[in-house]
Amino acid sequence: MGGKNSQLAWLFYKFLMFDKAGYTAVYGSNSVYPGGLNTSIPAYQPAANPAKPLFKPIPAMGDQDLWSTAIKAGKQIPGGAPIPSWWSGAGLPRQRHPEDARRHDDAQAGDRSVVDGHPDQPDRPQ
Repeated sequence: MGGKNSQLAWLFYKFLMFDKAGYTAVYGSNSVYPGGLNTSIPAYQPAANPAKPLFKPIPAMGDQDLWSTAIKAGKQIPGGAPIPSWWSGAGLPRQRHPEDARRHDDAQAGDRSVVDGHPDQPDRPQ
């Protein structure tokens, strides 16, 4: 089972997630994210060191030390913790097929689905 280059894909993933040069390239400063990728943190414990930030504080957020805050908070979540059912979509409207979008061209329909919850997700808190 696997794709044409599944072994190479696995090696690339291992490099990005578990090798210092790899996870530094993912989370550290680069041409796309000059301050580093600051929208997530690594799950790999050696990479998730609060004393060795891989991304810089964000001036627009008051230069807070978000790296160590996120790392410390992440360590409080037990391994294997389930993802809550309401997280599906993270409050964002689902992608619609272009035909559906044309049929529902009311500009406010998308906004209501974000605020009121998506109709396909009845278990999401309203």
